[in-house]
Amino acid sequence: MLVALLLASAALLLAQPSKVVVVRLEGAIDEGLVYLVRKASGEAQGGVLVVVLNSYGGYLGSADRIVEEILMCRCRTVAWVPPGAKAASAATLVAIAAQKLYLSRGAVLGAAKPSPPDEKVMEYVSSRIASLLERRGVANATELAREMVYEAKAITADEAVELGIADSFAESLEEVLNREGLSGAVVKPVEPDLLRDVYSLIFNPMVAIAFLLLGALLLALEFQVTGFQGWGVVGAALLLLALYTFNVVGLSLVAALLAVLGTALLVLEFLEPGVQVFGVSGAALLVLALLLAYYSSPFALTTSATAVLAAVAVLCSLLAFVIIKGAEALRLPAPSLEERLVGKTGIARTAITPRGGVVLVESELWSAVSSEEIPPGSEVRVVGVDGLTLHVEKLKDK
Repeated sequence: MLVALLLASAALLLAQPSKVVVVRLEGAIDEGLVYLVRKASGEAQGGVLVVVLNSYGGYLGSADRIVEEILMCRCRTVAWVPPGAKAASAATLVAIAAQKLYLSRGAVLGAAKPSPPDEKVMEYVSSRIASLLERRGVANATELAREMVYEAKAITADEAVELGIADSFAESLEEVLNREGLSGAVVKPVEPDLLRDVYSLIFNPMVAIAFLLLGALLLALEFQVTGFQGWGVVGAALLLLALYTFNVVGLSLVAALLAVLGTALLVLEFLEPGVQVFGVSGAALLVLALLLAYYSSPFALTTSATAVLAAVAVLCSLLAFVIIKGAEALRLPAPSLEERLVGKTGIARTAITPRGGVVLVESELWSAVSSEEIPPGSEVRVVGVDGLTLHVEKLKDK
C-alpha cells in the first residue's frame, strides 16, 4: 500500500502543469524590453517562456541581448505573433530565436534591413538571421536571410509556415498553450512596470547623445569653478551611461563606478552636514547603480538577504552618525589662550613683579607679570593674557 501511495503521489506530481511565464513585447525593441525579457527568463527557469510579439523593430543591440536571453534560458521557449500584430525588422530576430514559433493568420515577419544600411551591419544581421533559421532547420536559410536583410523582404504567416520558419498557426494564447500541451498550466504574466520605462529612457541612443554632451559640459564646469562643487561627479555619471549605451564599457563596470561615485558623495555630505547637492546626488547615483544591477540580472529578495541588508543598513547608519559627530567636533573652533586661562587660578613659583616671574596654571608653567609684587607660593588669579605672558593678581587671603 505504501509503494502504491508513493507511485500515485509521483504520478500526480508529474501530471502537474508546467509553469508558464508570458511576456509581451510591444513597441520599439529597446533596453526596456531587454529588462522585461530578463525578468521573465529568470522566472521561467525550469518551465516555459512565452514571448508575445507586436513590434515594427527597434535597436539591433537590444534585439541581440533579447536573443541571448532566450537562447540561454533553461526553459522551453515559445514565440507568438497574435492577430493583427507583426514581428518586423529587429523583432524578427526575437521571433525566430525561440524554440517554437506560432503566427496568427495575417501576421508578418522579416523586412530586417538595418537603417542606415551599413554594409558591415547588414552582413552581421544577415548571418545572425541565417544562424537562427538553421537552428530551426529551415532550408535555404542563408538565402532567406539575405533577402530579408538586403531586399527588405517581408514574409507572410502562410509563407513562414510553408518555409518552416514558423511551426503552425495560432489565433489565441490558449491555442498556443494547447498546441504545446500546456492547456492546464499556471500562466504568470510579466507586466511592464516603471523600471521598463526608466531603462527605455536612459538607454535610448538619442538620450545618450544628450547625456554625453551634458556630461562633458558639467566636467568642464567643475574644472572652471573654485573648489569642489560636485558637478564633475554628475557629469562623469552621465558619461558612463552614454558610453554603455554606445557599447564602449560594460554594464557591471558602469554600475560599480556609479556606486563608488555615489558613496563618495554621501561621505562628503557626512563631512559637511546639511541638505546639500552632494547627499542628494550621491543617493541618486546609488539608486541608479542598484537599478542597473537589477537590470543586468533581475533578482528577488529572500528572507536571509533581507536580514543581511537590514543589518548592513543599521551598521551604515551608525557609522554615518559617528562620522557626522566627528566632523562636527572637528569644526568646533579652538578656544583662544585668553578664553582658556582668564579667571583660572594658580601658584606663584617665583616672586611676581611688574618685570616678570613664573606661575603654575593649568599644570603648566607660564611667564607672568603683576602690578604688585607677589611672593613665591602665593595663590594667584589670571586677569589677562598678552601673547604668552599672563597678567595675574594675588588672591586675597581667606
